[in-house]
Amino acid sequence: MRRRYLVGVLGTLVGSGCISVSDEIRIVFENNTSGDTGVDLRVSREAVVFAEEITVRSDSPSEVNPGITRPGQYQIAVSVDTGLEETYTWDVEDVDVRMGSNAILSIFETDLRLRVEQ
Repeated sequence: MRRRYLVGVLGTLVGSGCISVSDEIRIVFENNTSGDTGVDLRVSREAVVFAEEITVRSDSPSEVNPGITRPGQYQIAVSVDTGLEETYTWDVEDVDVRMGSNAILSIFETDLRLRVEQ
């Protein structure tokens, strides 16, 4: 009973803004192809804030912390070793920074898709 009460009180405090919950923004890669995929990622906001080449295994997701710590409009440029390239615009808001929203990039044989988890 005490645990339920504590969880309820914490939920109320977080929901009302009395307690700030902070988490890092991450970009998560899901590889839906038959093999490992090389990914070149660039995140920019007026200038490049993050650039890295990674290998995303087909049997487990990978993630990176792109260092996004301020709200604003970010460009996420992705190219994979199969030749697919895409650039996305992500309008990062205060709530994204505060709660650590994630961008999830799904890699398919013929397509790349980005969605934002809040």
